[in-house]
Amino acid sequence: MISRAQRGAQQHDVRLLTVSRARSAWAPAALLLLAAALAACGDDGLGDARLLASAYADTQSRLVLIDPANLDGDWVELATIEHAAGWDVEGVVAPSGDAAALLAVPPNGREPREDAVLWLVTAQGKRVLAAGLDLFAGLTFSEDGERIAVARNDSSGGKLDLLNIADGAAVARYRASDAMALYPLEMRGDQLWTAALEAAGWALWELKLQDGALERVGRWDLGVQHTRGWTLSPDGGEVALELRNGRELQVVVRSLREEGDAAPSVAESQDWQRERLRPLDAESRRIADAAGPAWRPNGELTVGRWSGARGFTVPFAWDPDGRWLAVAAYEGAGPGDAGQRWTGIVGAERGLERVEQAEVYAIGWWSG
Repeated sequence: MISRAQRGAQQHDVRLLTVSRARSAWAPAALLLLAAALAACGDDGLGDARLLASAYADTQSRLVLIDPANLDGDWVELATIEHAAGWDVEGVVAPSGDAAALLAVPPNGREPREDAVLWLVTAQGKRVLAAGLDLFAGLTFSEDGERIAVARNDSSGGKLDLLNIADGAAVARYRASDAMALYPLEMRGDQLWTAALEAAGWALWELKLQDGALERVGRWDLGVQHTRGWTLSPDGGEVALELRNGRELQVVVRSLREEGDAAPSVAESQDWQRERLRPLDAESRRIADAAGPAWRPNGELTVGRWSGARGFTVPFAWDPDGRWLAVAAYEGAGPGDAGQRWTGIVGAERGLERVEQAEVYAIGWWSG
């Protein structure tokens, strides 16, 4: 066990926009104090999901489980990952909630884009699955948790490997001559969604596992140069991502229901108090002055916003029941003045509570 966490974020400005939608239509947006919306869920039957987080130190990270309903309680430590000085782990939790895959630069590693190793962590322990990976390229589990997609990007182009969890062996490989880098996002059945950095900008690719090989079967040109925070909606119908222009951030939501290469129309940012979600073209939506898109399991999209007052909040991920939201909270006034960062949790009737015991970074929700 690790000593108790502390709380204290009563004065923090929580501005989270939740967008509800029907199957293919977006309802009018409203700015919510998210705790009020969650209160309707009640506190009963909250499930056993705990936040898996990295308690970072310079040369090692402790993987800990934090109970969102009791931040004053002890943390459970799963494992410790040693790594090169200055580089934290990056990872995801399996759909089953009982395993995590983590990328870390080993203590003797020098180049984070080439030297990262892949760790598999469960309640029973940890083991290395692969080496020679890109710390920043992301990874994703298959829905059954038996495989994981990783990137091996290099100077010759984007490369993906689909690995067996049991032994780390490559089930399939994909090599792209028309993309400088590939970043695996999510697997749904035999489909693998990946972000692709092409010469003209970013695109979303759909790969399909067929007869032991990965083949590209779909492509959506986003027509943007600086982006991050890609996330696929629960039904696979939309992709949301952050678009950066200098210090300005927007969230763009792109429909995947029809194949095509039409780029989204991205307008200039407006003051958040005047902004309303509205269609820009047949396939795209945008939310100005926003960051951290996070899909709730019921299909709602939550983003963080800022008003100019000090203290703003950016979503990280909802728990599987849609009752708890892990966030990154900042003491500054906006992206150009972010200030100190800390991890927090927003829950029913609780508002924003701060996880304050060390440098803590959320990884995902654990239910094992």
